[in-house]
Amino acid sequence: PDPEPADPTIEEETDFGSYVRRKIRFTTAKDCRVPAYLLLPKNASKPSPAVIGLHDHSGRFYWGKEKIVDHVGRPAEVDWIQEWRYGDRGFASALAERGYVVLVIDALRFGERGWLRESWLRGGAGRLDGLVPDTQPYIDAYNEVWKRNDELMNRTLNFAGITYMGVMVSDDRRSVDYLASLPEVDEDRIACMGLSLGGYRAAWLGAMDERIKCTCSVGYILDFRDLVPWRAPDAWSVVPGLYDHLPYPGLFGLCAPRDLLVIYGQNDHTFPPASVEKAVGTIGKIYEKAGVPERFQSLAYPVGHQFDLEMQKDAFAWLDRNFQHTTPTNGHPS
Repeated sequence: PDPEPADPTIEEETDFGSYVRRKIRFTTAKDCRVPAYLLLPKNASKPSPAVIGLHDHSGRFYWGKEKIVDHVGRPAEVDWIQEWRYGDRGFASALAERGYVVLVIDALRFGERGWLRESWLRGGAGRLDGLVPDTQPYIDAYNEVWKRNDELMNRTLNFAGITYMGVMVSDDRRSVDYLASLPEVDEDRIACMGLSLGGYRAAWLGAMDERIKCTCSVGYILDFRDLVPWRAPDAWSVVPGLYDHLPYPGLFGLCAPRDLLVIYGQNDHTFPPASVEKAVGTIGKIYEKAGVPERFQSLAYPVGHQFDLEMQKDAFAWLDRNFQHTTPTNGHPS
């Protein structure tokens, strides 16, 4: 869709010491207001580098943006996700502590953008009858309903002539528009970073928007031609053409000559291990052919499907080097 004026509104503001977290809402398309967290460092040099923080899937739909930011009173399920995936913290907040302006939106069907928050969804929504909203039994039932309606969502969008990833990419590009418009942000130093679904979104955003100067994709690297014999692809990941016309490693290649970091766990059984290594090799060849092999880096760790503290430390250092950024004196370098 054509871009619309962002027209942001602030719904709440929380002080986290070295940064302020604003709950905002802005327009990404006609009649589409997207909820987000905007993290603003207090004492960073201005204009500051910025990051689009991209949340994961984890089979948990009740929460979206909340998964990768810190909280005053962290919800129980967010607590579990952050311990499981992120070394027990919100990596977006860690970036804000380092002096980065960070924007994190709810992806479509996650958090405040789930259909069940707005209308009656057939195919199991009755499971919520009699449950108290915001309690763990309600949240568990909500997540289960969405798991059962993953393909329904994708089929509906396809019938309308669009793809689920097309909606995500459009929203994420509008997020870049909004960040670039802020006086606190250096529009020549905008990056994106995410794990799993967030890593997939990072690949797409880096490929589709040249304003993204640094792309860090974590835990979503493979060749889809190897995935099909391994297991069925996730419905939300399907984009016609990625199998033959533009194999997924080639999508990463569209980030060239800009900086790209691919991080993965060697014990991550989400994707065929041999395909992961092959895909990384293909991206390296693309960057070599583009004449900028030094702009591509891949890092492997003996872990599973996660973005833990060691991985974050290396990703943040890579970002600091590329943006020539130094953590403010009141920030936290880790």
